[in-house]
Amino acid sequence: MRWNKMLLIPLCTLTGPAVAGPRPVPVATSANRLVFTVINSGLTTLEGVRVAVKEAPDWLDFSVPETDIGAIPPGETREAVFVFGVTANASGLEGTLDLRVLDRQGLCL
Repeated sequence: MRWNKMLLIPLCTLTGPAVAGPRPVPVATSANRLVFTVINSGLTTLEGVRVAVKEAPDWLDFSVPETDIGAIPPGETREAVFVFGVTANASGLEGTLDLRVLDRQGLCL
């Protein structure tokens, strides 16, 4: 099985932009998992928190592009899990995945 680098993930998080380095993912696969941890570094509970895929290469297919992680008390974390597939023609490609952490009004936290 051939692995190719493809994901560079700029993120809007509770503490500002964050970037993860490239991660290899096999082409022509499904049921790949991306786990993104959201940390509430504030002093109040965050309600109605969602993580959404804002932009992704067309050769990535997310089964559900948005995950509701609910309330996050101060100092705690929650995980958003995304399941995705990679098309067979993605061999050797690299791309950027843009995730957004949103509140219940849809504003980026």
